[in-house]
Amino acid sequence: MSEPRNLVRSPGVAVVRKALRAASLLCVFALLSACEPTVKGPVVPGDSVRAQGVKAALAQRSVPADVADKLLARQALSEDEVRVLRSIAQADVLALLAINPSASQALLASMAKHPDDGVRMGVAANPNTPVDVLMALHAMGKLDPINRALAMNPSTPLALLRSMREQGEVGDASLAANPMLPPELMHDIARRGDALALDALRRNPALPADLHKLLHPPR
Repeated sequence: MSEPRNLVRSPGVAVVRKALRAASLLCVFALLSACEPTVKGPVVPGDSVRAQGVKAALAQRSVPADVADKLLARQALSEDEVRVLRSIAQADVLALLAINPSASQALLASMAKHPDDGVRMGVAANPNTPVDVLMALHAMGKLDPINRALAMNPSTPLALLRSMREQGEVGDASLAANPMLPPELMHDIARRGDALALDALRRNPALPADLHKLLHPPR
């Protein structure tokens, strides 16, 4: 499991970073929901009630069912599909669009100003979001769901990740899900032994080999 981190330094950096980011994005809000069950972020896998609400809202606007399925599955969308979805003033739809890999930087910058927390959380978690927008979303001095989404985002600058941890603005469980987290921070999180953080580390695609062996002992 240590290979991905080694490859990040190789000529194939863009391909590897994209793969790691995609893997992180699939679990980001499921973990966020475990950290803060009362926070209504983007629809997560298994949330069938809200998923049906999204499908119903899209059906009312004559959006094809396959587009709704792609949106809920975080699959790539065409420019026309993104444009149609952007026009639908339903928070769950927009939050899913905000974490979709097809969302452009310009769209994400615009959605970062949306009043709904779930939409802004989607922007904060999307690796396509420009760094200056990520920095602007940072909630200083607060243990905030937006900060948790930022902590899981592999595009968030390392300096901000370290600062949020030092200032108590984010928990280790969120940081542990970030595939670009340096090995020394992963080891420090593992030493602290928080159960939720350890679970996040186990699912991290860039977990160093020694930690993988420690956290996945043979049965």
